[in-house]
Amino acid sequence: MDITYLGGNTVKLSGKNLNVICDPSKSTAASKSLAKANVVSWSTEGLAKLDDAIVLDLPGEYEVGGAMITGVPAGDTTMFSFNIDGVNVVVTGPVGGELSADRLEALGKVDALVIRVADHAAAAALVAKLEPAYVIPVGYDKTPEAFLKEMGAGPEAVAKLKISPKELPAETQVVVLTPTA
Repeated sequence: MDITYLGGNTVKLSGKNLNVICDPSKSTAASKSLAKANVVSWSTEGLAKLDDAIVLDLPGEYEVGGAMITGVPAGDTTMFSFNIDGVNVVVTGPVGGELSADRLEALGKVDALVIRVADHAAAAALVAKLEPAYVIPVGYDKTPEAFLKEMGAGPEAVAKLKISPKELPAETQVVVLTPTA
């Protein structure tokens, strides 16, 4: 399973049988990727409805292309847990407030957490609760420096993160992805 950053808050999750675009905006490279998406998710109200993709923007449980998808309410947003090819990726909307133990449990064991880091302290607190194998920061202005400092990390940026359920790190790793065009 691969995770690619398309800029802004937008990521692409690519599995063997499923392509998901999370939180696309008009200002990102997502417009090119939307044509190939099987699923489009929005943590807040979606920008548009699409003819060829399943659109998810509300809490609930879904099964698409062999993947289990769970939308969990988180204040005014929805966090989505995508279990694709044996890898569980959680994509947050704006982070703020507390999640109940039931809602955290509904997200499952988190292999990768794609998290908006505009509020770096709240983002770091959620990372500590979920204890993911990988953390991918998104939603920052120019660089995720404040979040990286909060996490005590200073990674090099990479173009894509390939994740295998058999090769997950024992300790949480922060991975900064470079936006693709």
